[in-house]
Amino acid sequence: MNKEVKYDFFYKQTNHHLVQQYFSLRTEAFIEQWGLKNFSGAEDQYDSNAVIIIAHKDGVCVGGARMIINQVGSNSLLPVETDKFRIANLLPELDLYKNKYAELSRIAMLKEYRNGEYSAEMYRRLIDVKARALGIDFLFCVTTMKLARTSRLTLRKLNLPFEIKSNLKVPDLPTYEGHKMVLSLIDLTKVSSTEYQEGKKVEDLIC
Repeated sequence: MNKEVKYDFFYKQTNHHLVQQYFSLRTEAFIEQWGLKNFSGAEDQYDSNAVIIIAHKDGVCVGGARMIINQVGSNSLLPVETDKFRIANLLPELDLYKNKYAELSRIAMLKEYRNGEYSAEMYRRLIDVKARALGIDFLFCVTTMKLARTSRLTLRKLNLPFEIKSNLKVPDLPTYEGHKMVLSLIDLTKVSSTEYQEGKKVEDLIC
């Protein structure tokens, strides 16, 4: 791991220069990697309450991702959800109405940092450290099948379960621009923390 790359979390700090760089980066990355034509990675309604991780070097954002949390008892929707596509209803066995869960999204890296090493480290810190510290048991993400399979391989190396829910039909939202998407589940209740667990307190996050 390149020691010069640092990783920091931001919560309700969307005006921070690194977060602003991340918003620009995800526009560039999604258009380039997915071939999207109308995608905008600018700040949206979810960013203000998301836990955002930024990978940065020499004051420049080289990657980032966000985690949007659904609180117990909340009626708010995650980005993938619609009135007819509620994860808690589709996966009743997880009893999500009584558990805190979240969606991971907008994962983006500068082209020269897309070798898997840095995104894996972001996953580790965001999932196996921060999500656990916040008491989140279930994480979901929506990607193409190809990216879901890549993520499954990456998380397997971190001893984190990644299940592709290919039986659930993800709504065809405008932001997907016709790409067929799949929902995947990371169930943190199935495994204990890895050897990398940092055990640090969450910095001023009230989630």
